[in-house]
Formats: sequence, C-alpha cells, structure tokens
Amino acid sequence: GTSNIFWVPLGNIFGRRPILIVSMIFLVLTSVWCGLAEGFPSLLAARAMQGFSSGPVYTFAPEITGDIFFHHERGRAMVAYTMCLAAGPFIAGVSGGYIAAALGYRWLFWISAILVSATLVLEVFIVPETLFDREHHLRLDDDDGNAASTGLKDDTTTKENIAEAYRPARPKW
Repeated sequence: GTSNIFWVPLGNIFGRRPILIVSMIFLVLTSVWCGLAEGFPSLLAARAMQGFSSGPVYTFAPEITGDIFFHHERGRAMVAYTMCLAAGPFIAGVSGGYIAAALGYRWLFWISAILVSATLVLEVFIVPETLFDREHHLRLDDDDGNAASTGLKDDTTTKENIAEAYRPARPKW
C-alpha cells in the first residue's frame, strides 16, 4: 500500500498506462525472482519487491474504471471489480494450497509469473491511456484561435468550453 506514494504521482505525471506497464514488467521479474530464490532472505526481499510492484494495479483500476465508464455505468463496473477483488484471496488460497501440495511452493511463483505475463500482454494491447489532456489537444487542433467545430449547426461553442466539458477528473498540481 505504501508503494503508491511512489506510483500514483508518476501515474499523474506520465499517464496511467505506461506506469501500469512498467509496474507489471517489474511484477513479472519479481515473481521470477521469487521462483528462483534460494534462501529465506532472498525470498523475503523478492516478496517485498513483488508487493511494491503490484501497488498501481489496485490504485489505478478504480481510476481507469471511472475514466472509461459513464456515470450511470460506473456503479456496475465497480461492483464487478470489487467482486473480483474480494474473490481473489479465496480463490488464490484454495488453488494455491493444491498447487503447493502437488507441485511445490515454488510453482506458486512460476504460475504467478505466467499469469502476470499474460495480463501484461493484454494490458499492452487492450488498456487505453485514460489520463488524456483534451484541452491541450484542442489547442493544437485549432491554432487560429477560432471556435472549435462541434458538428452542430450553431457553432458558438469555444474550444475552452469543449475542453471544460470533457476534462477528465484529475488533480491540478
């Protein structure tokens, strides 16, 4: 949880998608480190780094959900996210017990590395950047200072009004 003191400001500066990708790469590497750990101090350090690298996943998921879904759809999306989040420890505990008993505890980390790698591939191809500065791009599209086109008959809307209407919810630093 304390890793988000590091990850969230980076996500607000560079965007959520690149930070998620970097943290997932780090999570894959630390999962492999856990699988290769030869002693308890190495395993403990690897697990600490694994926890550090998984921080953005839990913080950015509700933010991305809030950015992608409309207001009337967010409740349903957050319920689905929260149900998966709540079911995870139960499913992982039961399946982890069977995996450790059948294959050994190291396979918990190898399976984790495989699942996180698959998630990383999906993240690269599916997850969009949701921290998009529309106002900046509206200014780039209309360098003349004219009103931005809205596609309506009455084109009295200024680009500042459009930018304000579509501004993503993010803190002003």
